[in-house]
Amino acid sequence: KTSIVDGSNYYCECPPGFIGHDCSVEVKECTSHREDLVHSCYFGSECIEADNEYGLLDKFCDCSRAHTEGGFVAGLMCQYTSTT
Repeated sequence: KTSIVDGSNYYCECPPGFIGHDCSVEVKECTSHREDLVHSCYFGSECIEADNEYGLLDKFCDCSRAHTEGGFVAGLMCQYTSTT
């Protein structure tokens, strides 16, 4: 990561595959077969292909494979960390 100070602002230019103020959130692209469902999987969760109820193949993030410090994650992109 590259730390940048611009006046009183501080931010990082993150390498590919990482986002966040300090580039600490790992993300993986998980592009669906539908153009309106393009998203990324956060915290190292895995992009999985699966059949839906209509027999169509689609992709989603498997939050059980996410890497967090002592917590669980949830959400379409596994972007929410637990608070308890």
